[in-house]
Amino acid sequence: MHLNYSQSKLRRISKTTAELLIIPAFFFLPIQAAPVNTLLVLAMLFWTLSGNLSQQLTQALKHPLSKAFVFFAFTAFISLIWTDNLEQGLHFSEKYLPYLFFPVILLLINTKFQTHYLAAFFLGIALSEILSYSMWLGITDMGKAPNDPNLWDHTAFIGHVLYSPIVAFAAYMMLSRLILGWKELKTWQRISLVLFSTTIIINLFFTHGRTGMVALLGLLFVVFLLRFPKAKFKAITLSLALTTVIPLIAYSTLDDFKQRVDIGKDDITHLFENNNAETSLGHRLISWYASIEIIKENPVLGVGIGDFAKEYEKIMSTQNVKYWSTSNPHNQYLFTFTTSGIIGLLSLVGIYLTIGYLTYQDYKTTPKNELNPIKVGLLILFLIIPLAESYLWRSNTSLLLILFSAFLFKKHFNENKI
Repeated sequence: MHLNYSQSKLRRISKTTAELLIIPAFFFLPIQAAPVNTLLVLAMLFWTLSGNLSQQLTQALKHPLSKAFVFFAFTAFISLIWTDNLEQGLHFSEKYLPYLFFPVILLLINTKFQTHYLAAFFLGIALSEILSYSMWLGITDMGKAPNDPNLWDHTAFIGHVLYSPIVAFAAYMMLSRLILGWKELKTWQRISLVLFSTTIIINLFFTHGRTGMVALLGLLFVVFLLRFPKAKFKAITLSLALTTVIPLIAYSTLDDFKQRVDIGKDDITHLFENNNAETSLGHRLISWYASIEIIKENPVLGVGIGDFAKEYEKIMSTQNVKYWSTSNPHNQYLFTFTTSGIIGLLSLVGIYLTIGYLTYQDYKTTPKNELNPIKVGLLILFLIIPLAESYLWRSNTSLLLILFSAFLFKKHFNENKI
């Protein structure tokens, strides 16, 4: 009997430890992916000591998002069968591994820690933001070399490509809480949210992340649609006003943002007037063109996850344009379609449809739940940002999607059956 008690106690301690390790994982999302992965691995190891693993996993796999994420990863892995460049294919396919572990992460999420997850995430944002401002103002260079792109980006830990969507999501969460919950908030809470969201938005606009800027404008549009669900004209008018005014103010007051906009204009000029795609925006546009050509030739199965670079070269070698070689079209929709075909694209769309359906169900059952706007924001964010980069296999952003999905939709997991 004493042995049974000791085993039971060990299992409880292991389960609690595993759950607690998820909290700091949220903190590191805007900082570095390595600590997040380390914490998740440690949490899973402790989870294996909690007992009843088979039954827990069986139940977790029934969650709609478990099915969607696992299917998404499976379509990437299965395309290894027909890829020629197996080494490149294995390199890309390993980026989809976190999606296979979503059912376990779902088990490790404890809804009692809701405020802890959000607090940890915003502490990570605050730290990143403070250091980013310090770099922008010339107070510190964070020990980076003069030619380090993260020095020019004014981002302390990760480059603007990964940083800007995460910051945009944080700004959206702040603004949605402020605008949608204005009447329920105390004065000090309103002031805090205004100040924090303002500093986050300014930070976003001087760290050069154009994808995050576009995402934020799209998310602001959503905030007002949620705020005035029955007054669509008012919501759209306010949204359009803000999404016009904010970039104009940023362009006229922030040299970094003005520079990025002007560079974008120059990129377009170089491409269409000089047949030169060796620029940030030009490279993306020409990669999208090549991707569409690849899809036309391989619409059903795609070319395999390791063969995009080879097929891209075939297309571009026939074009009268200067270009950079690449293995990534900088668009998740196109990357998935070109490498895994129509089945891969359907698996990607399946993630969005699942999140959308679960969010709709939550609005029906608990319309005033303060997490509902975050669910909408997560969906909109990951509908927008994959247009400019393959963000569902980029480290920090894929972990953002997985962790927040597990946290926000844990309620759809029936633990009582375990």
